[in-house]
Amino acid sequence: MASEMFNTYHCTHCQYKIDGLRVRCTVCPKFEMCLQCFSNGAEIGSHRNDHPYQFVDSVALDVFKDRSGWSALEEINLLNAIEHYSYGNWKDIAQHIGTRNADEAKEEYVNRFLEGSIGQVTWPAVSHCRPVLRDLVEPDDGPLAPNIVSTLPPLDIRTQEAQQLDYYPLRDDFEIEYDNSAETLVSSLTLVNGEDDDLDIALKLTPVT
Repeated sequence: MASEMFNTYHCTHCQYKIDGLRVRCTVCPKFEMCLQCFSNGAEIGSHRNDHPYQFVDSVALDVFKDRSGWSALEEINLLNAIEHYSYGNWKDIAQHIGTRNADEAKEEYVNRFLEGSIGQVTWPAVSHCRPVLRDLVEPDDGPLAPNIVSTLPPLDIRTQEAQQLDYYPLRDDFEIEYDNSAETLVSSLTLVNGEDDDLDIALKLTPVT
């Protein structure tokens, strides 16, 4: 049953893709219908609408033994949303899942993948294997080397010239920086007093450190 959640099913009658619950005929082999065709009493080939049937919903499969109530599809959507929206953006993550609110998404991820059996196996090993960072930047002795430029006085230019260069005299800086996109890594991080616990704060500060 676990492998069925990755399969794609189409209605034998209308040929449309079936998402979620479908009807399987127990008489005709490999005959499955969407709910709309089933409710209309659709018949095709040797299939008759009075044949016995069963409802099948592979995405409702609970992949964990403790019966958390989360389906396999919800767990997959949770992990995909965490990867896409980053940890802590529970409102966007809940909207991606579609069937859970922000508190439920946070509780499931923390209890299952951080503090649960999965987290106990993965996180301790990661926490003790922090990389050793080394400065690999080659010495720069050129005319624009940082140790030279940082000691220069502010540019003595006219206002019109400064505007053309995107230079701001009061800041002694240019509008376009060397790596103008570096701040995008941390620009979306927010710390909310009263809502973020120690784990939230630690994970959000990881890109900064």
